[in-house]
Amino acid sequence: MPSSLLAALFQALEANLSLQSLNLGWIQMGAAMSGEALLEENFPKFANFLKENQKLLHLNMTSVSLPEEYMQELISGIKRSPSLHCVHLCGNIMSDETIEHLHRKLKPTFINDMVKNPERIKAKGRMVRKLQATI
Repeated sequence: MPSSLLAALFQALEANLSLQSLNLGWIQMGAAMSGEALLEENFPKFANFLKENQKLLHLNMTSVSLPEEYMQELISGIKRSPSLHCVHLCGNIMSDETIEHLHRKLKPTFINDMVKNPERIKAKGRMVRKLQATI
């Protein structure tokens, strides 16, 4: 997805207060918004959408390839969401620090076995932690 479309999507979402389900899975946000300034400018709109939308129940962010700091911002935005019941974050590479942040903020009730036993999966020398959290 070109960066201009993703920026437009974040802007449109910020104004949408009635959306109940959002599937952004497999949109490579990190690659699509390769310029740090694009993410820095547009991602807060998405975080604000999560915080303000009172009807969003389901969010799929499977394999979105967000840089680490934005994944932590996403987790904080999810925490502030008043209505979310289900969040999918599997397929994203997360550091131990981000996983600890996830546990502190969300206290997930279901965590995929790959997070409990991350040594089962390795990719290019880095741990890949698959995560699905139901909050």
